[in-house]
Amino acid sequence: MSFHSFLIQQGLDSKPQGGESTTQQPSSPQGGGASASPFGSNGLMMLLPILLVGFLFFSQSRQKKQEEKQRASLKRGDRVVTTSGIVGELVEFDEKFAKVQIAPGVKIQMLIAAVSPMVEKTAEVAKTDVKTEPVVEKK
Repeated sequence: MSFHSFLIQQGLDSKPQGGESTTQQPSSPQGGGASASPFGSNGLMMLLPILLVGFLFFSQSRQKKQEEKQRASLKRGDRVVTTSGIVGELVEFDEKFAKVQIAPGVKIQMLIAAVSPMVEKTAEVAKTDVKTEPVVEKK
């Protein structure tokens, strides 16, 4: 198939064929005088990555604010967990560094960004989460 025959098949050829003097105007797919999308037919495909990047940016920003709020609420004696999973008691801290006691007489110094408060689930809440009933088989 030549390029010229492809254009004829698609209705894009500018020369009339064999004595045809009428001009064809492309009809709207909607049938009414609806205009085409400003993005073309791939507008949604162009918009999705932009929305995804925006969502990721705002969710990361919200998470960062929440972590900063948690760090601001830290005080001496709090049980904390580090990003590497070490659990201990916060002994002292400043804007950049924190000292965590992980065992009696063993203190480690780390960046305050690596420390977050430890959330413990109480035994009463744990008991109410799961309700079990005995299973009785009927014969």
